[in-house]
Amino acid sequence: MTTMTLMKSKKKNKKNNELVKILLISALLLSLASVSVMSSNGDDTPTLGISIALLPEFAEINVGGTIVVSTRLVNHGLEKPEDIVLRYTLQAEQADGKQEDVLEVSETVAVQTSGTFVKSIYIPLYLNSGNYQLRVRAEFAGKETEATRSLTILNRERSEIELIYILLGLIGLISFTFIIVTYAFTRQLMKIQNR
Repeated sequence: MTTMTLMKSKKKNKKNNELVKILLISALLLSLASVSVMSSNGDDTPTLGISIALLPEFAEINVGGTIVVSTRLVNHGLEKPEDIVLRYTLQAEQADGKQEDVLEVSETVAVQTSGTFVKSIYIPLYLNSGNYQLRVRAEFAGKETEATRSLTILNRERSEIELIYILLGLIGLISFTFIIVTYAFTRQLMKIQNR
């Protein structure tokens, strides 16, 4: 195979990987059942279905990383576009079984019939390793509905990428020092030869 053929093959594989990710997100969204808010008296009160999806690669994530959450909302009876507040809450599972809120972000979206919203959430460096729940709550017209997903956060001392950057920095520093020392030594030799 020629180099050009290999480069085309790599580009095609990269495009295929991106397509697979998009298809996986779509499949996850379609396979999730909507959780609906039902009114307690059984009347025709508008409700909202909600489902969330995390790609399998976000089931375990290092601190300092970012998770991507796909939230699907389905309108069950709202007659006009409604502003809906989405609250993303990361909860740590405590030893006593209780949940502690460690992070919360929110956004306002509008839904006519249905919509899918993608949110990137940064995982702070100060979080401890452990099991967490990502709870997405949709608040609308004085009501709320929610969905949850589990994930594991890993608190590693140094991620592999950080180590690569440190090693590249050290190699660069050593190379720079070697060039400077070689240059200074060469100048000294030239001075001695010119005498």
